[in-house]
Amino acid sequence: NRIGAILVFPNQDSIENLISGGEEIQCKVNKSMLLSIFNTKSPRHDGAVVIENGQMTRLGAVLPIASGDRALDGWGTRHLAALGLSEVCDAHILVVSEERGTVSHIHDTEVHVITHVNEESLRPLVQETLGTLEDPQLERKRKLKNLFLWTGSLAIAAALSFGLE
Repeated sequence: NRIGAILVFPNQDSIENLISGGEEIQCKVNKSMLLSIFNTKSPRHDGAVVIENGQMTRLGAVLPIASGDRALDGWGTRHLAALGLSEVCDAHILVVSEERGTVSHIHDTEVHVITHVNEESLRPLVQETLGTLEDPQLERKRKLKNLFLWTGSLAIAAALSFGLE
Protein backbone atom coordinates (compact mmCIF):
# COMPACT_ATOMS: atom_id res chain seq x y z
CA ASN A 1 0.00 0.00 0.00
CA ARG A 2 3.08 2.23 -0.03
CA ILE A 3 2.56 3.20 3.60
CA GLY A 4 5.81 4.31 5.21
CA ALA A 5 6.79 2.80 8.54
CA ILE A 6 9.71 2.38 10.91
CA LEU A 7 9.81 -0.49 13.39
CA VAL A 8 12.48 -0.79 16.08
CA PHE A 9 13.34 -4.12 17.70
CA PRO A 10 15.71 -3.49 20.64
CA ASN A 11 18.39 -6.10 21.17
CA GLN A 12 20.85 -6.17 24.11
CA ASP A 13 21.47 -2.41 24.31
CA SER A 14 18.88 -0.24 26.02
CA ILE A 15 17.35 2.35 23.72
CA GLU A 16 15.52 4.24 26.46
CA ASN A 17 17.95 7.19 26.52
CA LEU A 18 18.42 7.16 22.73
CA ILE A 19 14.83 7.82 21.68
CA SER A 20 12.47 10.60 22.63
CA GLY A 21 8.88 11.66 22.21
CA GLY A 22 5.96 9.52 21.30
CA GLU A 23 3.81 7.65 23.73
CA GLU A 24 4.33 4.56 25.84
CA ILE A 25 1.84 1.79 25.19
CA GLN A 26 1.44 -1.90 25.93
CA CYS A 27 -0.26 -3.64 23.06
CA LYS A 28 0.19 -6.94 21.23
CA VAL A 29 1.53 -6.43 17.74
CA ASN A 30 -1.19 -6.90 15.14
CA LYS A 31 -1.82 -5.83 11.59
CA SER A 32 -4.79 -3.54 12.20
CA MET A 33 -2.99 -1.65 14.97
CA LEU A 34 0.11 -1.10 12.81
CA LEU A 35 -2.03 0.05 9.87
CA SER A 36 -3.83 2.49 12.17
CA ILE A 37 -0.59 3.88 13.59
CA PHE A 38 1.12 4.32 10.22
CA ASN A 39 -1.98 5.72 8.48
CA THR A 40 -0.91 9.11 7.11
CA LYS A 41 -3.80 10.76 8.97
CA SER A 42 -2.60 9.35 12.31
CA PRO A 43 -0.81 11.95 14.47
CA ARG A 44 2.08 9.52 15.21
CA HIS A 45 2.56 8.03 11.71
CA ASP A 46 5.97 9.61 11.11
CA GLY A 47 7.52 8.26 14.30
CA ALA A 48 8.88 4.82 15.07
CA VAL A 49 7.08 1.96 16.76
CA VAL A 50 9.19 0.08 19.29
CA ILE A 51 8.44 -3.65 19.57
CA GLU A 52 9.76 -5.76 22.43
CA ASN A 53 8.81 -9.39 23.09
CA GLY A 54 5.81 -9.23 20.76
CA GLN A 55 4.48 -6.06 22.40
CA MET A 56 4.42 -2.53 21.05
CA THR A 57 5.92 -0.46 23.85
CA ARG A 58 6.15 2.98 22.22
CA LEU A 59 4.65 4.67 19.21
CA GLY A 60 5.61 7.91 17.51
CA ALA A 61 9.16 7.68 18.86
CA VAL A 62 11.80 10.08 17.55
CA LEU A 63 15.17 8.49 16.77
CA PRO A 64 18.61 10.09 16.48
CA ILE A 65 19.34 11.19 12.90
CA ALA A 66 22.48 10.07 11.06
CA SER A 67 24.45 12.59 9.06
CA GLY A 68 23.28 12.94 5.47
CA ASP A 69 26.70 12.00 4.06
CA ARG A 70 26.01 8.31 4.80
CA ALA A 71 22.61 8.37 3.10
CA LEU A 72 21.82 6.34 0.02
CA ASP A 73 20.07 7.98 -2.93
CA GLY A 74 16.44 8.74 -2.22
CA TRP A 75 16.67 8.29 1.53
CA GLY A 76 14.32 10.30 3.69
CA THR A 77 14.09 11.02 7.38
CA ARG A 78 12.93 7.50 8.31
CA HIS A 79 16.02 5.89 6.81
CA LEU A 80 18.35 8.49 8.34
CA ALA A 81 16.69 7.93 11.72
CA ALA A 82 17.10 4.15 11.42
CA LEU A 83 20.76 4.53 10.47
CA GLY A 84 21.28 7.04 13.30
CA LEU A 85 19.88 4.63 15.88
CA SER A 86 21.95 1.75 14.47
CA GLU A 87 25.10 3.85 14.96
CA VAL A 88 24.56 3.97 18.74
CA CYS A 89 22.96 0.62 19.61
CA ASP A 90 22.42 -2.95 18.43
CA ALA A 91 18.69 -2.67 17.66
CA HIS A 92 17.27 -4.10 14.45
CA ILE A 93 15.28 -1.53 12.51
CA LEU A 94 12.87 -2.17 9.64
CA VAL A 95 11.98 0.76 7.38
CA VAL A 96 9.18 0.65 4.84
CA SER A 97 9.64 3.24 2.11
CA GLU A 98 6.38 4.76 0.95
CA GLU A 99 8.03 6.26 -2.15
CA ARG A 100 9.86 3.18 -3.42
CA GLY A 101 7.81 0.39 -1.86
CA THR A 102 10.94 -1.27 -0.47
CA VAL A 103 11.74 -2.65 2.96
CA SER A 104 15.15 -1.99 4.51
CA HIS A 105 16.69 -3.85 7.43
CA ILE A 106 19.27 -1.76 9.27
CA HIS A 107 21.45 -3.28 11.99
CA ASP A 108 24.93 -2.24 13.14
CA THR A 109 24.94 0.41 10.36
CA GLU A 110 24.56 -2.32 7.71
CA VAL A 111 21.68 -1.77 5.30
CA HIS A 112 19.90 -4.60 3.50
CA VAL A 113 17.23 -3.44 1.04
CA ILE A 114 14.51 -5.73 -0.29
CA THR A 115 13.10 -4.37 -3.52
CA HIS A 116 10.78 -7.26 -4.42
CA VAL A 117 8.60 -7.26 -1.32
CA ASN A 118 6.63 -10.46 -0.78
CA GLU A 119 6.22 -13.02 1.98
CA GLU A 120 9.04 -15.19 0.64
CA SER A 121 11.56 -12.34 0.58
CA LEU A 122 10.48 -10.92 3.95
CA ARG A 123 10.28 -14.13 6.02
CA PRO A 124 14.08 -14.56 6.54
CA LEU A 125 14.45 -10.85 7.27
CA VAL A 126 11.71 -10.89 9.90
CA GLN A 127 13.04 -14.13 11.40
CA GLU A 128 16.52 -12.61 11.67
CA THR A 129 15.11 -9.43 13.19
CA LEU A 130 13.11 -11.37 15.76
CA GLY A 131 15.99 -13.77 16.42
CA THR A 132 14.01 -16.80 15.24
CA LEU A 133 16.04 -17.62 12.12
CA GLU A 134 16.78 -21.35 12.20
CA ASP A 135 20.16 -22.68 11.16
CA PRO A 136 19.46 -25.85 9.08
CA GLN A 137 22.21 -27.75 10.93
CA LEU A 138 20.81 -26.73 14.33
CA GLU A 139 17.31 -27.70 13.19
CA ARG A 140 18.56 -31.15 12.14
CA LYS A 141 20.33 -31.60 15.50
CA ARG A 142 17.16 -30.53 17.33
CA LYS A 143 15.10 -33.11 15.41
CA LEU A 144 17.64 -35.87 16.11
CA LYS A 145 17.70 -34.96 19.80
CA ASN A 146 13.88 -35.07 19.93
CA LEU A 147 13.87 -38.44 18.14
CA PHE A 148 16.43 -39.80 20.62
CA LEU A 149 14.42 -38.52 23.59
CA TRP A 150 11.15 -39.98 22.27
CA THR A 151 12.82 -43.33 21.49
CA GLY A 152 14.42 -43.41 24.92
CA SER A 153 11.13 -42.52 26.60
CA LEU A 154 9.30 -45.27 24.72
CA ALA A 155 12.00 -47.81 25.60
CA ILE A 156 11.83 -46.87 29.29
CA ALA A 157 8.01 -47.01 29.25
CA ALA A 158 8.09 -50.44 27.55
CA ALA A 159 10.66 -51.78 30.03
CA LEU A 160 8.63 -50.50 32.99
CA SER A 161 5.39 -51.97 31.65
CA PHE A 162 7.00 -55.41 31.14
CA GLY A 163 8.55 -55.27 34.60
CA LEU A 164 5.24 -54.51 36.27
CA GLU A 165 3.41 -57.57 34.90
